[in-house]
Amino acid sequence: MPLPSKFGGNRRQYRGFLNQCRIYFQMYPGPFITERKKVLFMVNLLTDEALAWASPYVETNSQLLDDLNNFIAAMSQVFDDPNRCATAEARLHSLRQGRRSVAEYTAEFRCWVTDTTWNPAAQRSQFRRGLSELIKDELARVEAPDSLDDFIQLCIRIDQRLSERKTERLWSLDHRPTYSFSSTAQRDLQPATEPMQVDTLRRSLSTAEKERRLAENLCLYCGHFAIKCPNKIRKTIAVTELKEQPLTPAPPAAPENNNTAAHGSHFIIPILFDIEGQQLSCSAMLDSGAGGNFMDLTFAREQNIPLTVKAAPVDLETVNGSPLSSGPATHETIELQLLIEPNHCKKIHFSLITSSKFPVILGIPWLATHNPSVDWETRCLRFPSEFCSLNCSHKPVLPSEDTTISEVSVRNLLPPQYREFQDVCDKKNADKLPPHRPYDCPIELLPGAEIPFSSIYSVSEPELKALKEYLDEDLKKGFIRPSTSPAGAPFFFVEKKDSSLRPCIDYRKLNDITVKNRYPLPLISELLERLRVAKIFTKLDLRGAYNLVRIRPGDEWKTAFRTRYGHFEYLVMPFGLCNAPATFQHFINDVLRDMLDLFVVVYLDDILIFSEDLEQHREHVRRVLQRLRQNSLYIKLEKCEFE
Repeated sequence: MPLPSKFGGNRRQYRGFLNQCRIYFQMYPGPFITERKKVLFMVNLLTDEALAWASPYVETNSQLLDDLNNFIAAMSQVFDDPNRCATAEARLHSLRQGRRSVAEYTAEFRCWVTDTTWNPAAQRSQFRRGLSELIKDELARVEAPDSLDDFIQLCIRIDQRLSERKTERLWSLDHRPTYSFSSTAQRDLQPATEPMQVDTLRRSLSTAEKERRLAENLCLYCGHFAIKCPNKIRKTIAVTELKEQPLTPAPPAAPENNNTAAHGSHFIIPILFDIEGQQLSCSAMLDSGAGGNFMDLTFAREQNIPLTVKAAPVDLETVNGSPLSSGPATHETIELQLLIEPNHCKKIHFSLITSSKFPVILGIPWLATHNPSVDWETRCLRFPSEFCSLNCSHKPVLPSEDTTISEVSVRNLLPPQYREFQDVCDKKNADKLPPHRPYDCPIELLPGAEIPFSSIYSVSEPELKALKEYLDEDLKKGFIRPSTSPAGAPFFFVEKKDSSLRPCIDYRKLNDITVKNRYPLPLISELLERLRVAKIFTKLDLRGAYNLVRIRPGDEWKTAFRTRYGHFEYLVMPFGLCNAPATFQHFINDVLRDMLDLFVVVYLDDILIFSEDLEQHREHVRRVLQRLRQNSLYIKLEKCEFE
């Protein structure tokens, strides 16, 4: 057995050093027949600061060297942590798993938890608190054991499974599907260059061999007959590649009773997107040779269409194996509402490519799903399929002189079974000054506190324009009014992700002297546990959020803010007040109190309705919408998701 490690005075190593010495004394009792020999053995292992502390006792032959317990007690006063329990509790409160494995996190957790006086339930709660959010989400799906040891073992098994899943996902990226392109235009396609090829077997083929295998319908990977190839690991999809040309504007309106237009040798139709309540018209090419639905990346960015990263990149290549110049498809659009005149409406995703002749390409997936009836002579589409009759809206309302954008959004985005609640989606009603309620936001100041006042912040020219528009709009709504208050907070803007400007007010000085409202916000982990058996969900987002709550009468002057264009104060609850989240949570909890945790969970302005079956769910959604109507609350339809 090796000697104990030397000790130089590091407090974190002190207890380990003592335990090593005690174990050594037990394993080899023969040489240590007296207490003095044990003490001198320990002194011989001391270095640096610890040796400097013990040297005077050795030099004076102190009686302290004759008793091991007294020596350890004296040494502990210098090198042990006098607040060991408090230190351990503080370290546990700040301990987080981070990017470590659960096993590594557990090892450090057990090092500290032994120095606390916590009971097993408290230890389990603190261990769960420090886990990563991913592990907590997985725990919400299962019944967690009460024992700390069993709970730790469960977390370790979950973490190991997540690591396996990550490994499997990396493997799938190496074997990701490939879109293959077939050219409708009769032109030569260059063979794939070396850096763009992924599969080593196919990369080694000469151009002549590739052409031979394609002509004989043989696999490019192994040479077997393509349909019966046992080694084929890629999904080959045909998509048309067009010559790089700038985007063309949408074609002119089609003649009556004809929803398509001819564009050279291509089949072009005018389409309309509904993107978060905004309508966007463009042209789309129908391509029966395209194995996917595609949108031009430049077009998507110019129109601010929301994009997401694909679960796995998809290789793009022509029918003879040469890659598309834009490279693999790594992004796709969110689900967009696609409207085709005069009577077809359905949501769809698009993969992103570049240098397309047309902004949108509808390929085989769309054609196979909707199976439209095509009149090739007149270039006219109809949708008689059973799928369309059951799943597609057939009466989309397109913008006209008599129809506002908000009405279009409501009729297209609100499911038919909830159309009776169109007034709950009305933006105009949400822009009205709400009534006073018992939940009006109070602003109680600490006694004797100085009234907060700050200088105005400088803003740029674009911000000045946005500021004037903001003030004009909120004055018109009645949300703010001119003020003569002695208080004054500075006003500024923060840039959003979409480059637009978010108005903000620096209420930090006001918040410092405000009596805090301790009404609790729900724990996300507890909300997730309520959803354990649910199968169907609807998410509602309240329009206006904090502006749905008034400031308590008499407290409006405390919200005053200063701008280049004057001094104003709020009549509704603004963002930035320290008590705003608690006030709003109290309000929305009381509105939906009899439904909470039964089929509704709420976090501020987000409402999630959950049920076990569709019929029951629709009744739950109607009850919530009716309650919102009764309390003059309105939803932002473009941010809602139904069923």
